[in-house]
Amino acid sequence: MKTGTETPPSQPPPLTKERMPLVIAPDVILDLISGTGDAARDAEALFEAIAADRAVQDPRDIRRPCFITPLTVPMIRYHAERHGGPHAAHEVVGCLLSLLLVAPLNNFDYYEALSFTKFEYEAAVLFVTYRRVGAKYLVTRDHFDVKRTPVPRRSPAEVLPLFR
Repeated sequence: MKTGTETPPSQPPPLTKERMPLVIAPDVILDLISGTGDAARDAEALFEAIAADRAVQDPRDIRRPCFITPLTVPMIRYHAERHGGPHAAHEVVGCLLSLLLVAPLNNFDYYEALSFTKFEYEAAVLFVTYRRVGAKYLVTRDHFDVKRTPVPRRSPAEVLPLFR
């Protein structure tokens, strides 16, 4: 139920050669945590590129900011704790938060996600996050069980050249 107190989101800054936001889906982070196979190698290469990018940039002027949804943090912590215990989960979340930004979503954004009825809610929140931060791509391996989605998707391997 809308209360009328939510404000619509402001427009994200325009994309330029200087700024290219990305949204990282949870499946890419889970691939990194799993540590096996081609998907894990691609995720590891992407996160190494993100870390290298952060190391050479002024943190106040990130040119390729990488965002996650607010839902991603507890999801990843849960999976990391199941596989490595509480200490590992804290370490994984800490590393994740040092490289990625949690997108600032509000009630309006979560209401908007409800309108994507052909998709699971978690996917819909990814799409809304993409719009909210003005992203260039949603980085994922997930195909969302449909050929077309409302946002352009790329795999971790496909976005690696953006960091070079």
